[in-house]
Amino acid sequence: MGCLTRGADAPAPIRFAVKVDVGHYGFKCDKPYPGTDVDVYVVEPKAGNVESREYLQQVELLGYARPYDRRVKDTLDKSRRQFANDQRVQREQQAEAAERARIAKELPLLKKRGTRVCQTEQSITYVGFVDDVNEDGSKIRVLVKGTTTGFAPGGWQPGPEWAVPSAWHVCE
Repeated sequence: MGCLTRGADAPAPIRFAVKVDVGHYGFKCDKPYPGTDVDVYVVEPKAGNVESREYLQQVELLGYARPYDRRVKDTLDKSRRQFANDQRVQREQQAEAAERARIAKELPLLKKRGTRVCQTEQSITYVGFVDDVNEDGSKIRVLVKGTTTGFAPGGWQPGPEWAVPSAWHVCE
C-alpha cells in the first residue's frame, strides 16, 4: 500500500493505493495445481477527487487507515479492553461479596452441633454433620458421611475432618 503523508496531524491526500494478494493455488486445464496466484489492486482518484468520499472508501476497502483513524481505533480497542476488564473485576467483587454474605448468614448454624453441612469439590458434593467446634470457633469438626450421589473418589473414606467453617455450607 502506498501513500504520501506530511505527518500524523496533517496528512496529505492519498495519491494512490495498492494491495497485492498472493495465493498459492492455480488452475491448469480446469484442474487445481500448486502454484502462485497474484492479484494486484490499484486505486487512483479521478482528477480533482483526491478527497472524495467514494475514493476514500475504496482506499479503506484495500486496508488503508489514516493515522487519525488508527488512533481512534486504538483508543476504542483500549476502551473496550478496559471495559471488559472492569466488568470482570466487578463480577469477581460481586461474587466475593455474595460469599461473604453467605458466610455471615450461615456462620451461626455452621458452628452449631448437628447442622447438616455440604462441601462441593470437583463436582462432588460431600455431606456431613457438625460434630464439634474448637474453643475460639475458628474450626469445626465435621463428620463426613458420604456424597450426594453415593459415588466418591478412589481411596476416599468417610470420617471426621477439622475445617474452617467457610469451607462448608448449610445443606438445603
